[in-house]
Amino acid sequence: MKNILDKINKAYEIQAKKVELGTHEIELSTIKILEEDAVRMKKGLDKLKALRIEMKKTYLDSIDGANTNWGNFKQKAKELGLNPDDFPLVKNFVDRQRDLDDAFYLPNKL
Repeated sequence: MKNILDKINKAYEIQAKKVELGTHEIELSTIKILEEDAVRMKKGLDKLKALRIEMKKTYLDSIDGANTNWGNFKQKAKELGLNPDDFPLVKNFVDRQRDLDDAFYLPNKL
């Protein structure tokens, strides 16, 4: 009888160790998942930085000279006694400039 009780106690001890080991395995796997998440987020951040650089370059290339040209046009129109806003193409220019600004600055508002 004592032998049977010893075996039962031994089985309980083994089971308790398995539970404890299982808990450690779960904790280690959770840490590993977090580590993988951190690596994935770092890659995402690097990609977003590269996209932001490309967006800035595209924005600057697109707007380059437009403000100077707009200023020159307004000045010449006024010298001729004309209202620059009376030209139909001016509305298109202003709309495109606003669209470009909105597209560039939108990510900052998200």
